[in-house]
Amino acid sequence: MQDKKLGTFFGIFIPNVTMMFGVIIFLRLSVVTGTVGFGQVFLIYLISLILMLITSASTTMLASNMEVGAGGVYYIIGRSLGLKIGGAVGLATYMTQILIIAFCTSAFAYTVVSLFPCLSLTVVEIVTLLFLTVISSYSARAALKAQGVIMLVLMVAIISIIIGTTQNTVDPLPDAKPYFDNTFGFWQAFAILYSALTGIEAGMALSGTLRNPGRSLKIGNPTSLIFVFLTYLTLAGLAEYYFTADVLKSDPFLFRKISWPLGIVTVGVCAATISSALGSILGGPRILQSLSQDRITPQIFARTYGPLKEPRYAIALTFVITLALVLGTDIDQIIPIYTMICLINYGLLNLTAFISNKINAPSWRPTYRLPVFLPLIGFFMCGIIMFMISPAWGFTAIAVVTLIYLLMRRNEYASEIRGIRRSIWFWLMRQGLYQLDSDTEDISTWHPTLMVLSISPSSYPRMVKMSKNLTDDNGLLIFGVVLPTAWNNANRLPWNKKALISYFAEQKVKCLVTTHTSDSPYQGFINLTQTHGIGHLEPNTMLLPIPTLEDLTPEVLELVKTCYATQKNVLIYFPEQSKDMSTPFPKKSSAKRVVNLWWNSEDRASTDLMMNFIEILADSHAWKKAKIYLNAQAESENQEQSIKEFLRDLVKLNRLNIQVRVHQTVKDSCEIENISDRSDKEDITLQVLPSYDPEQSDTEYLAKLRDVLEKSQNMNSDCLFISKYDPIDHGLLLK
Repeated sequence: MQDKKLGTFFGIFIPNVTMMFGVIIFLRLSVVTGTVGFGQVFLIYLISLILMLITSASTTMLASNMEVGAGGVYYIIGRSLGLKIGGAVGLATYMTQILIIAFCTSAFAYTVVSLFPCLSLTVVEIVTLLFLTVISSYSARAALKAQGVIMLVLMVAIISIIIGTTQNTVDPLPDAKPYFDNTFGFWQAFAILYSALTGIEAGMALSGTLRNPGRSLKIGNPTSLIFVFLTYLTLAGLAEYYFTADVLKSDPFLFRKISWPLGIVTVGVCAATISSALGSILGGPRILQSLSQDRITPQIFARTYGPLKEPRYAIALTFVITLALVLGTDIDQIIPIYTMICLINYGLLNLTAFISNKINAPSWRPTYRLPVFLPLIGFFMCGIIMFMISPAWGFTAIAVVTLIYLLMRRNEYASEIRGIRRSIWFWLMRQGLYQLDSDTEDISTWHPTLMVLSISPSSYPRMVKMSKNLTDDNGLLIFGVVLPTAWNNANRLPWNKKALISYFAEQKVKCLVTTHTSDSPYQGFINLTQTHGIGHLEPNTMLLPIPTLEDLTPEVLELVKTCYATQKNVLIYFPEQSKDMSTPFPKKSSAKRVVNLWWNSEDRASTDLMMNFIEILADSHAWKKAKIYLNAQAESENQEQSIKEFLRDLVKLNRLNIQVRVHQTVKDSCEIENISDRSDKEDITLQVLPSYDPEQSDTEYLAKLRDVLEKSQNMNSDCLFISKYDPIDHGLLLK
């Protein structure tokens, strides 16, 4: 089957050249040259050639790193940036191919009818479209051979113009007016002439039918571009040399009038329109075929027939859509978006090449390499040219592609091929890690990096949701799950991690999951506390669930001591004892939820940390409108008033949406008991946990923890106890 594939000349050079030799060369080149001068025409084509050569080189580099299939631009971008972006570009490109077919078919029909007025325009359009469809359906090889004949006709027409310019003189008409008005300048000329070099996608769309896509693109694209570039400059130079500016400015049909033999240019116009239409009817269905192979469009359009695997169903759909456009609409005003879509495609190709070259992943081994910043230059050139030609059309084209992309994001089929996106994130993460490791953290750059330690997170659904809310859009959430040592094998350990990731995805909790095996859960927790992280990107806060008093063992103390030694804050989650801990938070609106936090003047460091966490919690969607009360205790009316004024000023100064409540208590009464007595159907209670003091005996500290939890058993809410051990002064945010 391999010998039936196409080579560089028939597969790349001829499709590109016939696509680029359009009606502009015969009907617009002379008048634009007379209006802006040969110097500006030369500059326009030089800029266009540089951009297209860079894009061609970028395409070749990408193609030399992969086995290129059908679809051209779509296939390369889809396999590099993922199917969602590639699919958006592919669908937009497919529609532009249909527009070209419709436009060129109509242009050809108008030319034929102008020569033979007895013919029906509609009949000529239908017959032309059917003819093109049959040729492309039968064989891409036959269609490309037909393009070879068309190219020969085009070259004869071009030679006739060259001969005609040296043998004919045309005097300006006395009442002749310039074809373009006084506002016609460089960028208006660029908008017309640049499209003459936007043809390399014609050969790229046939990449699946090439024997050696990488080699063919490397040779075929630049040679076709340079050939067309030299041809256009030759005609423009001869026109300016042999004719006056007045003649060139006023007559867009000059080349038709002076060609020798007379009338051959009319044949050239017909050949140009047919060649462009045929190039698009060859390339467009193959883009649709590639989209269908990736299940972005219905799979019926991926079916192929014949030795070259012609996508006849895709060709049939293209025929139907094109026929509807030809018969039912006037598409002249839509055509400018074609150039914009081409520039978007070229820009994305260059950007993909730059990113791939810059990241330099181990899988990136192209046989053809470019200087790393050359594709980036091409990307910026595409963007600048788009908006210099027409900001309105530029934004329209971007909007069309973006809309298709957003629609595709809602479908899961586009997640099967992710391209180099993972490598992009890895490269960005690596740069960020190196930067984080070189900077000193302070309160202005502090973010909660919370690790939840558990053997079964799904047993604590309220804790899982609370952990999510404590890091929403602000921090990083990690679940460190300790499993039995017996599960440390190649089958069970990955399976459990995958099951945990699936559980958090079902709960819509964005987090990282790490698993660790140990004979003792708490020894595993201690190991995770000591070792988890990369550089400075390590947990700064550890959250531990203690479901009952029986779970408060000396091992908990060892974990707290480890957190103290490693300067990691401690959060202890103590669920409401009257409820089953596997019961999720009741479903109610954010406005009906209540949070109580208790001020502790003796441990301001932990209290300040608690206040920062409550701000993050209050910003989360689930608690955004919750009633949050900052509670304090006072032993006298005077103390109550002074504490209330202080806390209100603190809340106001820091723009906190918190209500202050000060409760008068009996002198020397138990603070924890007072908090418990005032518990009344709140959802969460936050309070300070006694801090570990190395000068204190382990037995004494453990007794303090037990006393706090024991006296909190009767509270009507889940409790979150907080101790600060990190080196950050969290009070700086509360000054």
